[in-house]
Amino acid sequence: MQGALGDTTPGPASLLGAGGVGKAIAFALLGLGVRDLRLVDVDKSKATALAAALKAVEPGLLVTVSDDPADCIPGAEALLNCIPLATNFLQDANAAGLQTISGYELFFHQLVHAFRHFTGRDVDEMALRKALTDAA
Repeated sequence: MQGALGDTTPGPASLLGAGGVGKAIAFALLGLGVRDLRLVDVDKSKATALAAALKAVEPGLLVTVSDDPADCIPGAEALLNCIPLATNFLQDANAAGLQTISGYELFFHQLVHAFRHFTGRDVDEMALRKALTDAA
């Protein structure tokens, strides 16, 4: 799978939020080869359930679960915000010189995969990106 970061295998990643978007992102990271994933959710039982589901698919995955981001962020190479925080989160990350990817990439790849699933046909991703950009 190739996305905004190319074919780079993710390093240790902290994922904030174990709800629907968090689950989708966690399994996408698993598909990209992540080996160390730190799950954070204020409802620790959600993060624990997601960790169990991930380990059922990839038993060798190192998963850390917490309700406190401070437990999971040190040493991570990526911080994925899967909770409904204000745009200030991305603005602050950009101001700090960090690479950010907006939710647009999630939307885009959901569209590509849904189209393939329902039609059995591939999408020209470059042409689709251009068409969506031109339409905006």
